[in-house]
Amino acid sequence: MQVPFSLLHRDQYRWHAPESFDPSRFADSESVRVCIGIQLAMLEAKSVLAWLTRDNVIVPGDGPSAVYPVCGAELAFAFAGFRISAR
Repeated sequence: MQVPFSLLHRDQYRWHAPESFDPSRFADSESVRVCIGIQLAMLEAKSVLAWLTRDNVIVPGDGPSAVYPVCGAELAFAFAGFRISAR
């Protein structure tokens, strides 16, 4: 089965002025062509953020640096100017 994309993009019942190029037809976040996994990705991001704020302390760091582990009484990571450590 083949989908004739050239015909779909020129469907006069779906598009106003189908022969002209209009980039707003292909908005990444507002069209029917949005990623089908975006809701799952947003849920995962919220879950990670909730976990970070529940089980960890987030404080401003000394400045931007690479991600590096610090082992000792705690395991901490410095990332993007913040220090995240276990409570």
